[in-house]
Amino acid sequence: MTTEVLIIMRCFNDEWVVGDTLEAIHQQAGPRFRVVAIDSGSTDRSVDIIRSFPVQLIELPPGTYIPGRVLNLGMEQGDEPYGVFVNSDCTPQHPEWLESLIEPLHRDPTVAAVYGRQVARPEATPLVVKDYERAFGDGSIAATWPHFFSMASSAIRRSVWHDSPFDPEIRYSEDVYWTWQRRREGWNIAYAAQSVAMHSHNYTLAETRRRFAGEGRADAVIYPREMLPSSWLRGVLGSWAAEVTRDWAWCLEHRHPLAAAAAPAIRWAQRSSYWQGLSEALRETTGA
Repeated sequence: MTTEVLIIMRCFNDEWVVGDTLEAIHQQAGPRFRVVAIDSGSTDRSVDIIRSFPVQLIELPPGTYIPGRVLNLGMEQGDEPYGVFVNSDCTPQHPEWLESLIEPLHRDPTVAAVYGRQVARPEATPLVVKDYERAFGDGSIAATWPHFFSMASSAIRRSVWHDSPFDPEIRYSEDVYWTWQRRREGWNIAYAAQSVAMHSHNYTLAETRRRFAGEGRADAVIYPREMLPSSWLRGVLGSWAAEVTRDWAWCLEHRHPLAAAAAPAIRWAQRSSYWQGLSEALRETTGA
């Protein structure tokens, strides 16, 4: 019996969790699968841990990681009809994670990609927990947004990828870019709320600024101009005030006064950095 799913795991310096993730993957019930692990120059024990599992390991030289190229490289390692992507720090939480993740691809031939539910880790800060509940959960909130996707726990249809590989140059939001393009072609993107993995990051303010600036630059490339914030007042101040208001309501309900106090600075770092990256990229595009 041939394998049905090619699981592609990306790893970099995740010795603290990669073993747990691979253990959870190999406990999956249902579809037959094999695993390709792509390590991007880890300097800890990640590679040694990966080698202790029955997986195909690809080691990339340090400093050569570009998301789209790595995703394409993973898909090129087989011909299974479905490709599943999982980050090495995104740990499946039950034996039906894989089966639930690919179920929409089985059921609906118009679905090009699926993303699974992510829950925050126990050490996550309250605002991170709140953000993950809002972005994932039952999917009702994200369904009202113009577009959302997360590659950290996801599945795609090989035939769609074969015709439209990942962009080999984009360095942020490669998952959003690919799925948005497929939606424009008429494909559907699904959410598998029953496929649960644990994944979150407590970013420092410097890391937050860098990440959101990168996302702003990527959005300038991904979306048409009319979908992007049209002014600083709307793109920074308005979205900052709305998010802080939601933070305060959530922190009051869950009794997190320190998180409520930290929210304005954290959200300002996010929104102002996003606007900076977006504005810079738009100026480069228009030559203004």
